[in-house]
Order: sequence, then C-alpha cells, then structure tokens
Amino acid sequence: MSHLVKQGYLHTRRGSTGRVSQRRRSRWHTTPASATAMATGGSPRVVILGGGVEELGVDIGYRKVTTASVTAGAAKPRKAPIAHNAPSWLDGNIAGYRELATVNDDTTAQVHPHKLTSALMAAATQLGAGLRIGCVQGLEVSEDGRVQGVRVDGDVIPADVVVVAMGPWSSQAARWFSRPVPVTGQRYHSIVLKPSLPISAHCLFLSYRSKSGQVKDPEVYPRPDGTVYVCGEAGRPMQGKGIPDIPSDLPVDPDACSSLQGVATSISSSLNEVMQSQACCLPLSSDDLPMIGPVPGVEGAYIATGHGCWGILNGPLTGKLIAELIVHGAAQSLDISHFDPARLMSQL
Repeated sequence: MSHLVKQGYLHTRRGSTGRVSQRRRSRWHTTPASATAMATGGSPRVVILGGGVEELGVDIGYRKVTTASVTAGAAKPRKAPIAHNAPSWLDGNIAGYRELATVNDDTTAQVHPHKLTSALMAAATQLGAGLRIGCVQGLEVSEDGRVQGVRVDGDVIPADVVVVAMGPWSSQAARWFSRPVPVTGQRYHSIVLKPSLPISAHCLFLSYRSKSGQVKDPEVYPRPDGTVYVCGEAGRPMQGKGIPDIPSDLPVDPDACSSLQGVATSISSSLNEVMQSQACCLPLSSDDLPMIGPVPGVEGAYIATGHGCWGILNGPLTGKLIAELIVHGAAQSLDISHFDPARLMSQL
C-alpha cells in the first residue's frame, strides 16, 4: 500500500504559491529554470502536459484563459493606451496592454491548486493509497543503504521506496540522507479579492511602477469562482530553521500584502475588497533547476523538488516521471538528465 505522509493540512495554501497554473507551448518560456524542461536541439525547453485535465472527473477550476502583458503604475499615465481588446474592468492607471494569447489559441489555461491537489489525493485513495497526517522524523535504512521504512510520530511505516516531495522543506531530508539537499524557500505574498463586478478570464502579467519609482512584476489571476488572486512581493530567501515546520506558520508581511492591494486598486476600480492575505514559500535549488530522480547512495529513495513557481504546472508530469523511475528504473516520458539530484547531492 502506498502512503502520503503530510504534516498539517493537505492543500497547497502556504507551501506553494496557490497561484493558478498556466500551461503554454514552448514559446512561452525557453529557459531551463522556468519549468521542467526537455532537451531540444541542445537547449532545454518547457514540457507541456497534454489535455485531459478534466479526466479526474471533478471540478479543479480548469478553464482556458487570455493572458496579457500590462504596463501600469501608481500614477495615471500621460496618455491613455490604445487597446480595443483590453477588458472593460481594467479601467485604472494602465499605460500599455498587449495580449500574449487568447482563449481561442488553446495555449493558456488555469487550474485551482487547492481543488487540483484535493482531486489528485482523492483519485489516489480510490486506487488504494493512504493519507497520514503526521511528522516524518527520519528513514529506516539498512546497513547496505536500502530504504526499509519511514518514522512518523514514533511509528515506523515499512517501505522499500520513499519519495521526498516537500518543496522547500525537502532540505530537512539532508540529515536523513547524510547528504546536502540544497533547496531554499523564497517567500512570496498574495491576496484574494472579491471584485465588485464580474471579472473576465484575463490573466495579467504586470510591469508596475510604484510611487517610489520601483518597477515590480505582480501577477493578476481571475478565478472561475469569481475571486481574483494577486501575487508578488518576494521576501528574502529562507532556509533551514528559518522556514517554519508548519506551512501555516509562515509569517505574512502586512506591508507586502498592502502593496499588492494598492496594485489591484490602481488598475481596476472593481478590485477593492480583500478576502484573504497570505504568504507562500517557493522551493528553489542552488542552480535553479528542479531536482527529480534517485537520491545517490540510498537505494529506494527519490526526491522531487525545486520547481520554483512552476510546481502546479509541472507537478503531475514530475509525479509520472518519478513513477516511471520506480517501476521501470528509468524515465520514459522525458530525458530528465538535466534534473538528476546527484549533480547537487554528490557531496558527502
């Protein structure tokens, strides 16, 4: 029987951005750090999962969206932008609007992370997996370096395969493996707003100039449930004991959330009511590439982390790749040599 062991609640509210995921073809991003990548002509490119997200049979907040690059600021622009295709609710201090893709292009879509992870866990339990809420205290490893079990709250769950997929908390596994797990947490903030008017499915990537002249890059994601998610405002990288053991204990900076609220109200008169302010912690490896594969020196141990803000987008594919490694001994869907954990965990 397979087990998922998690400390605290199941859903991705603080452990990841909770941002809606975008799925794009390879022209969207071509840098290896941006997502799980594949080698194309010697240059890693983004891998896009195919359709079929509806196959889970439940609502995961999936819908196609229009994406746009928007130039805005705290001050009104000198000249109103000429953009006949801009949504009507974007009635604030907008200096520029350029669509990157539309719902008709079939290249961008979103999901709701809370609903997606809940649906995936439900599907797994239907296939016989179990969920245990608890604190992992370590691994049971034989003298010849084979995984034998996991210690959870004083109990040992027998296991011959263990997958560490704990986001920035994966660094805590270093003491279990006696090897470095160079993953830090990058804190980001977000707010959820209740708009005064219906908001269309336009996801916005902003270049925003604050009153002080600082240029920021917040992002705005209307959701199918009628709310609007705004994220940005990065904090200092967190690592080791600086990351709270429980994601819900991650500190929220009121000034950062207030700044995001200012962005929202300056671009739209409909975005005034804040329902929730929160922070998340993105997992970043020391070379900005994901770590996907076996842990060197510990047979039966695997790690999957370091996806940055692309975890929801690439999580399902990463799960498939790890499953292929476990069952077949090698990834079959993709060349993942770029992401071999041994490149960062080889030091004793």
